[in-house]
Amino acid sequence: ADNLTPVLFSVLFIARTKRMATTQNPNLVGGHQVESQDVSIPADGIQLKAYLARPSGAANTSGVVVIHENKGLDQYLRDVADGLASAGYIAVAPDLLSREGGTDSFGDPAREIPPKIMGLPRDRVDADTGATLNWVKRQPGVTRVGIVGFCWGGGVAWRMAASPPDLKAAVPFYGANPPLDQVPNI
Repeated sequence: ADNLTPVLFSVLFIARTKRMATTQNPNLVGGHQVESQDVSIPADGIQLKAYLARPSGAANTSGVVVIHENKGLDQYLRDVADGLASAGYIAVAPDLLSREGGTDSFGDPAREIPPKIMGLPRDRVDADTGATLNWVKRQPGVTRVGIVGFCWGGGVAWRMAASPPDLKAAVPFYGANPPLDQVPNI
């Protein structure tokens, strides 16, 4: 049986609840040292900005794409990726605002990003997420791929769960459901 989904849910649930009690990264719940870096992912003529976290020395493991909330790729999502890497996963968090200059290009992210995200073309978001999933699949040591999304990103995770046939796990935290005619594909 494939146990990727319950493990992802457990790591993320523990991380969310511990975040309230500490200012340090509570997501580092695994035993692996984490190596992280900013990366670029090719997607339809541009380079998506992304954050990659991997367990140090891991040979074969699962990859996880981490989709941000309507606040963009912030420190919390980087912490989530680090937490997944500490649990043994290769995690990548794309900045789906890369075509608008990236999350870090906004002067007042809390005010400016939510309306910008809500106006992004769904087809473009899905294509950029698909490019990220394909990029993760090609990384050395990745044996299978899952996705997790928070809030707005949960809707992206739902849509991805309904489309790529080789996605092994999807953990949407909130988010709009996929088109109902695609639900049987999950």
